[in-house]
Amino acid sequence: MLFRFIKYLNPVSYYSKSDPKSKSFYISYYDLPKMYRSRIILDYGYSTKSAFLRDAAYQIFLKGIPLNLREMNIEPSSIRLDEEIKISDEYRFIKRHYKIHWYYYILFIRILTLNNPFKEVYFFLKNYKIKSIDKKRSKLVNDNFTIDENNTSDRVSIVIATLNRYSYLENLLSDIEQQSYNNFEVIIVDQSDNFQQCFYDSFKFSKKVIYQDEKLLWKARNRAVKESSSSYIAFLDDDCKIGKDWLFWHMHYMKKYNVSISTGNLQSSLDTRDSSLSFSSQMPTGNCVIKYSVFQKIGLFDTQFEKMRMGDGEFGMRAIINGFIIISNPKSPIVDYKAAAGGLRYFGSWDGYRTSKIFAPMPIPSVLYFYRLYFDLESVFLSVLISLPFNLFSYKYKHFRVAKVISLLYFIFLLPFYIIKFFRSWYKSSTMIMEGQKIERI
Repeated sequence: MLFRFIKYLNPVSYYSKSDPKSKSFYISYYDLPKMYRSRIILDYGYSTKSAFLRDAAYQIFLKGIPLNLREMNIEPSSIRLDEEIKISDEYRFIKRHYKIHWYYYILFIRILTLNNPFKEVYFFLKNYKIKSIDKKRSKLVNDNFTIDENNTSDRVSIVIATLNRYSYLENLLSDIEQQSYNNFEVIIVDQSDNFQQCFYDSFKFSKKVIYQDEKLLWKARNRAVKESSSSYIAFLDDDCKIGKDWLFWHMHYMKKYNVSISTGNLQSSLDTRDSSLSFSSQMPTGNCVIKYSVFQKIGLFDTQFEKMRMGDGEFGMRAIINGFIIISNPKSPIVDYKAAAGGLRYFGSWDGYRTSKIFAPMPIPSVLYFYRLYFDLESVFLSVLISLPFNLFSYKYKHFRVAKVISLLYFIFLLPFYIIKFFRSWYKSSTMIMEGQKIERI
């Protein structure tokens, strides 16, 4: 990790586990072509050259510049990460790149973890007046690239696992009919109680419909991958809306930059005005395209996550560790309707922290299972500390600041209750870890 303090803010980052010497990620500012150097806001106030270069490398990574260098066949050298950064420079970095409330949070955590409070306050105040920088991503040089849609090696299997959502699914399949990229088939694994084979007859694209009696999401997706004969596997949730160029832009960027996984945003509209590209910090199987060769190398989804969350997050972690690049593609967004019933909602959870049952373990045990598989205990506890107190309200209020403040107060007031819920989840995740990963190979 470029700066140690990033761990306090993003303790379970994909890129903290990737090869620190990878030229795909953390590269030296001095190796950049001139056209990209101007996009990096340098800070000569750091006390060491190493901190200076790490700050620049962080910006290079966020702006997705290594992807453009990859297209240009430029192989810059990676920066050295073996020199320890001074605490003053750690605070300086956080103040430059993160919002002020995170700056205070860092001070709180540092004192809470028994670091010298006088030194921490001194360095905190020393860097307090440092201004934050503009973190806008780098714009792509151009979008000129031609895909041969008749090439059989570029065929895509669009996988949809559906459960009791025919009204939503009908709209999604209608969107798929309108795709501008048409070298695809659709594989639907239907787990609905009232399975309707005839429902699919009116849709005029190549399709396979599989009925699965068991209501198991990750088994359904794994089965669809095994049924596919395509070079690319796309995943969609059954309760979403896509634009006509959704698949085109996924394939466009995957082919242009020769990457193995493209993920898209989940947002409130299909607005694609932002034409920037970056590395992805998550792996949402509600909107992504994955090369079939990735599954061949690292296996299918871990079925330990059945009826729970984060199976896609764990898959993304495995992909990164094995050297695959995941991009975040803003031109292939979806609108996720978050249907109140069906899908994973059927099993009683909205996300990794919100459940429909008040006494259910928190977070969902699979969340701790994932974190504990790949990260040290400090990172696991920090992640829960950042997330749990602010996610006690209904999912629809997730992005409201007032709801987060009230949630924090609620957490403090009922702290013993949530400690019990946490340790119930810890116990269940321990059982999952002892059982081991359940990853089928193909």
